[in-house]
Amino acid sequence: MNRAMNQGSALLVVLGGLAVMALLASTVLALSGGEARRTRATINAAEARELAAAAVHRIVAALLDPAERAAMPGDGRAIEAALLGGRVTFSIRDERGKFDLNDGLPEVLNRLLLAAGTSPRQASDIVGEWQAWRRPGEAKHRRLYATIGEFGTLPSVGATLYEQLAPDLTVHAGSATIDPYAASPALLRAATGAPEPEIAAFLASRAATYQPPPPAAFETAPFALSDGRIFGIAVEAVAAGGGRAQLEAVVGLTGDPAKPYVFPRWQ
Repeated sequence: MNRAMNQGSALLVVLGGLAVMALLASTVLALSGGEARRTRATINAAEARELAAAAVHRIVAALLDPAERAAMPGDGRAIEAALLGGRVTFSIRDERGKFDLNDGLPEVLNRLLLAAGTSPRQASDIVGEWQAWRRPGEAKHRRLYATIGEFGTLPSVGATLYEQLAPDLTVHAGSATIDPYAASPALLRAATGAPEPEIAAFLASRAATYQPPPPAAFETAPFALSDGRIFGIAVEAVAAGGGRAQLEAVVGLTGDPAKPYVFPRWQ
């Protein structure tokens, strides 16, 4: 009951925001010329932001329902849907299908860097800087990455390489292991070192059945199935008036009926 009330309250807040946007839209009729166009553009943008927020809350409601969640892939594939008179394109990716900057293994990061096109020397330098940030061996004073953006500030990384790696990085997984059913092709290659034909065959099978048996080459990789508690959500929304908005969020499912989910990230 509490979970349903929480979900309903969140959706009512978002839907209420959309109603306000519709009311404001009526004031545009009283304006003229450039002022009207600017006002309409502002309202369209606000409607799109509200639509994106509504989509995130609808996705969270689905993740909280075991039957709906079982039908939703968590590997980041794009899904299109109609919502509240607009269109949304969204993806859901289990954060356990990413490399955790606080708990990941150095050899996996090294192979991920090499796959991204760095030289062995640069990859080695970056891994060293990444480990130095975490102060290995000093558990009492260990420093954690609060955001993946902090990885981008390491001297040897640079903006271009960071943008390339960012989709496979997280600070929310809390595990050195990676879920192969949510990992990207690049991360599968980095974690397994498996031949390309085996990676391609696994990906094709995963797209068709979502959880096919993993190939033998995966047996020694740092893989483990996710507990399904933390998800990244990306939404692109186009509202009925033509406004566009993007929203990225990370949602944690708490298992607490009084507060069934939290948002560690909302951007």
